[in-house]
Amino acid sequence: MKAIDLLKKDHDTVKKMFAAFEKMGSHAQKDRLAQAEEICEELRIHAAIEEEIFYPAVKSVRDKEAKFDVEEALEEHKQMKSAMEDALKDEGQEPAFAAKMKVLKENVEHHAGEEEKEIFKVARKLGDDRLEELGQQLQERKEALQAEDTGNHRQGTTKA
Repeated sequence: MKAIDLLKKDHDTVKKMFAAFEKMGSHAQKDRLAQAEEICEELRIHAAIEEEIFYPAVKSVRDKEAKFDVEEALEEHKQMKSAMEDALKDEGQEPAFAAKMKVLKENVEHHAGEEEKEIFKVARKLGDDRLEELGQQLQERKEALQAEDTGNHRQGTTKA
């Protein structure tokens, strides 16, 4: 799978996760918190593979616009990480929890939209072979991070 296809699939998965979160009523506090934690973990892994593998490859295109777009995306990642930490620290206490999750969702949707429109356009200049290679690297790193997370949960620890 090409890198941009894998990342787009991740974006779609997170959108569905947010939709499921929103369908849960505020009375389902434990379920909503569990869903929020899953969303944040998915976002943490997604951001990590973009920052470690995808963005450096996009920057290698040597396009002034690409460098700016990647720097902007990195700043958006910082904002999202902060919003995730802020949302989870409330441990599902309403109404702040729902408001913070809504802001996180809006940040994620904005970021994903810009990335798909601008960064993916630049990434296509890398060519199909390179995008396939990057897709494989992203998938392998994603699986390693997921396995790491599973190990942390078994030990009773989590990373935010």
